[in-house]
Amino acid sequence: MQESSYHIEKQIHPIKVRSAWVKSITRPTPHMARITLQGDDLHDFYSPGFDDHVKLLFSEQAGQELAVPQVGERGLVFDEGQAKPVMRDYTPLAYDNQACEMVIDFVLHGTGVASTWAEQAKEGDRLLMAGPRGSMLIPTVFDWQVLVGDETALPAITRRLRELKQGTKVSVVVAINHEEARMPLSSAADIDVHWVVEPNGDVARQKILATLQSLAAAKQGEGFAWGAVEYSQVGPVREALMQHFDLDASRVKVSSYWRRDE
Repeated sequence: MQESSYHIEKQIHPIKVRSAWVKSITRPTPHMARITLQGDDLHDFYSPGFDDHVKLLFSEQAGQELAVPQVGERGLVFDEGQAKPVMRDYTPLAYDNQACEMVIDFVLHGTGVASTWAEQAKEGDRLLMAGPRGSMLIPTVFDWQVLVGDETALPAITRRLRELKQGTKVSVVVAINHEEARMPLSSAADIDVHWVVEPNGDVARQKILATLQSLAAAKQGEGFAWGAVEYSQVGPVREALMQHFDLDASRVKVSSYWRRDE
């Protein structure tokens, strides 16, 4: 296959602020809230990349209504005197333009503005969002892929598994704090899922790195590795993927999905 077939395409999208309201809430695991949002603004929502993210806007004070910001040349613009929101990035698990719906999974960890909002959310609550601002379209033609992350990465991992085709070999490594955080993962591809159950972040990192090393020997052909982890783990995970799987930097994408101090 030609090298151009493995080219990663970058797309930039116009920023649009959207309003949506909570339609339903379920708990796929005890520590995750799956919230379906609905609103007319979602009729043209577009997210072609499996790890795209939208910025969700939250008020610092519970119950405070946020004004809709304007979109300027450099991003969102807030009127003088207008309370600025706290913004957090989330990957939509799914969206349906015809139904004007979007599904977002929130990890419930007891702290943080987004987790607190999701824990207390009820039908009819309003949520503002913006984006995605851009997408990275990673080809599905690789012979094998490695997907690594924690609970916050599960929506992106789920979306990637949905789009991969039969014949692709995929190793999935997911760190979770509790056994009950396991979720069913399925794909037309040939997937091998490794759950790392460890509440201690530093110990979990070592177990993830050891798992990646154990998987490297079996890979043949053209590959790609993707990861989404806590900020301090980005460097070690990226280095392990490049070293153990003999991958060039262009074949590895590892992002920070959260920070311990936020």
